[in-house]
Amino acid sequence: MNMAFLLRKLAYRSRIAAYRARFALGLDRSLHRNRPGGRILIYHGIDTLGSTEFNSRFISQDCFRQHMAYFSEHCHVIPLDRYFAGERAPDRLTIALTFDDGYRNNLELALPVLEEFNVPATVFVTAIGALGKDYLWPDWVDLGTALIQSPLEFGGRTYRKNRHGQFASDQGTLNQWLINQPCPQTTGLHDVLPSEEIRSKPELAPYWRLMDPDDLRHLADSPLITIGAHSLTHASFTAMGREQARDEMRRSKLWLEETTGQPVTALAFPFGHYFRETLGDAHDLGYHHLLAVDLAFAEDYSDDRIQARFGINPYIGWDLQLAAILRGSY
Repeated sequence: MNMAFLLRKLAYRSRIAAYRARFALGLDRSLHRNRPGGRILIYHGIDTLGSTEFNSRFISQDCFRQHMAYFSEHCHVIPLDRYFAGERAPDRLTIALTFDDGYRNNLELALPVLEEFNVPATVFVTAIGALGKDYLWPDWVDLGTALIQSPLEFGGRTYRKNRHGQFASDQGTLNQWLINQPCPQTTGLHDVLPSEEIRSKPELAPYWRLMDPDDLRHLADSPLITIGAHSLTHASFTAMGREQARDEMRRSKLWLEETTGQPVTALAFPFGHYFRETLGDAHDLGYHHLLAVDLAFAEDYSDDRIQARFGINPYIGWDLQLAAILRGSY
C-alpha cells in the first residue's frame, strides 16, 4: 500500500470524523446548505434490510425512500437527457439518478419509491441475458466470499481471506485479478464458487438476481424510467481490446432495444473504465450520453459526450451522505 493512498485514506477518515463531531454538536446547518450545481448519482441494488453482508453496493428501501423524499422536496431532479442538455436550477442542486447492473430489485423495490415521489431515473442494464446467463460475476464473487471461509484454489493461485474479508493471494485480490481479465464471466469462476448453495438460498436472491426480459419490459414501460446499457458482460473496457469493447457496446445495445422496444442511447462504463477512443466508438454506435465514475482524461472535462457520477456509500448514515452529495465529495 503506497504512501499517497494511505494519506488519502487518512484525510477521508479525518473529514468523516469532523463531520460526525459537527452533527453531534448540532452544527450541521452549513453542511446541509443547498446550493446550485449538478450531480449524477449512482445506485445499484435495493433490499429490505440495508445489509452489506453480501453486497457492499446495496442500501435499504427505507433508506432509498429517505433519499427520494429529500430530493423531491429540496432538489431539482431531472431525467438524464435533460441533465446532458445542460439544464440546471439556479437556486438548488440539480440531480439525475442512475442505477447500475439491472437487478430485479430495481423493479420490485426501487420503482415503487420512484413512483411514490414521481422521480425519474435511468437504469443501466448489463445485457448478460443475451448470452443466456442470469447473474453477473462480481455478485458471484461477493456471495461466494461471504459463504466460503476456507482457502480458494483458482487459476493456479491460492486465495485466502485478508483482513478486509476479501480473497487475496500474494498477487493481489481475486476481485482485482478478475477486473483485469478481458472475459471474467468465462474464467471458470462459477465452478469453484458455491453456485448451487447461492441459487438454493432465497434470502440471497436479491443480491444477484437480474431482471429477465419480461421484467425489463415492465420497467421500461414506466414513464419515469429510461433504460441504458452497462455493457454485455460487466468486464472492464480497459482490460479488453478495442474491438471487443465495440462488440460489447453493439451487442448490449441491440439486445436491450430488441427486448424493450425502445431506443438505448446512454451507456455507463463498467467500473467507470474507458479509453479516450472508447467515447468515439460509443458515439458511432449510437450512444449519445456516456457515464463514467471519475473522468479519466483532461479532455473529458470539456467533452459534452461524457459525465462523471457520484456514488452512494452504504456505510455512512444519511446526514453524512447528504453532506457529501451537496458538497460533491466525501
